Amino acid sequence: MYVSKYNIVLDVENHTKKIVINPLSQSMDVVDGEDRELLVLLEGTGRFEKVKGSDLDYLLKRGYIFNAQVEEESLLHRAIEKDDQEKYPCDFLLYPTFHCNFRCTYCFQENYFKKYSFITKEYVSKAFSAIETICRDLQFESTPLLYLFGGEPLLKGKRAEETIQYTLLQAYDRGYRTAIVTNGSNVQHYSSLLRKYAVDFIQITLDGPPHIHDTRRIYANGKGTFDDIKRGIESIIDSEIKILIRMNLDSQNIDYIPEFSDFVYESGWDKENVTVFVGPYRDLLCRSYEYQLPEHVMLKRMFSFYEEIPKTRIIKLLAWPGADYVLHFLRMRELPPPRVSYCIATYGRYGFDAEGYVYACGNAAGNKQYAIGRYYPEISLDEENVRRWRKRRFNAMPECIRCQLALLCGGGCTLQSLLKHGGKNPFCPEILENLKVAVTYYFDKIVGE
Repeated sequence: MYVSKYNIVLDVENHTKKIVINPLSQSMDVVDGEDRELLVLLEGTGRFEKVKGSDLDYLLKRGYIFNAQVEEESLLHRAIEKDDQEKYPCDFLLYPTFHCNFRCTYCFQENYFKKYSFITKEYVSKAFSAIETICRDLQFESTPLLYLFGGEPLLKGKRAEETIQYTLLQAYDRGYRTAIVTNGSNVQHYSSLLRKYAVDFIQITLDGPPHIHDTRRIYANGKGTFDDIKRGIESIIDSEIKILIRMNLDSQNIDYIPEFSDFVYESGWDKENVTVFVGPYRDLLCRSYEYQLPEHVMLKRMFSFYEEIPKTRIIKLLAWPGADYVLHFLRMRELPPPRVSYCIATYGRYGFDAEGYVYACGNAAGNKQYAIGRYYPEISLDEENVRRWRKRRFNAMPECIRCQLALLCGGGCTLQSLLKHGGKNPFCPEILENLKVAVTYYFDKIVGE
């Protein structure tokens, strides 16, 4: 018999029991922590003859062990084959500008502020033509989703306002879904357009209560931005637009989660179309940031708030690798499929900047060495650059092939791998640490399932 190399045995704080997960077999079980022979077998160092026959039968049924290694290899091959055949949704990003009216203390795009430019209508038209071509050639069946991104897409000024209106009109007439990622400062100014062209959702960042937010997310002149953002949110909160309010979490603002949750309730933002969430600050361009904390440390702190101050649960968790895996199980009552690639950049994302370049990754946009082609004057993709992103899978990297966590992270972020390792080795997110924290907090619910 053969023990799966994808078994993950997790300690559960303050419990004698352990959680065992196998992301390839999509299995999760509770194991008695006193059953040492079973545990060491699951970890790959035990002996089959020391485990009860009934337990071996169960492990075989659940995919923690196999009759032979070839069975696991076959299961993995089928997972990759299924991923190949899957029709993943495709989304598109339009960067009208990389300029921004903010000077956030942790900005990773600050080098783009030197020269102001805003996309022309001609380039917008070419971007829409490129979207039509891509959807046709790749036979995408789902309705395109177009994000307006930046920089800051909702800047004031005649050219910016006319171009944004033109863009939203073009998307609306084509039946596209639209979304906007904005700092929120000019949402009130654009609110009538957002309603008119039925923007699907908008993401806005508030980094905590005013006295914290206004030390981090400031205008170029040093003035705080909180009040303008609040007015922007409230100018569309009675609409059908879904509002995502993101808090970039780090050591500078995590202590203010309870105060911010009070503010959310007091402002009347506890509505169906509003989701307030925290995402960990990530050093996307591999720079030093003094307030960065390990993700699992922040996750554990959030769970302690949830336990001690229930009202803080109004602030959700999104984009926490490892924790997302457990939350999927609790929501869907099954584990997600094996993750053979990291994110949508490896499947079907296309970003268009104001100079005619195309990118696969939203965070790589503006850095031309990571462009995958051009859409102006016509769509033309560089196949070699495309291959750096598309279908980049864990099994292309030797370190990942040997890793029990590979099917939880899919080989990690391509951009950070390129920045740190030239793309040759994976960039490993904090999957295991986050997973341990999450199974401890949700243990009773997992057992209940």
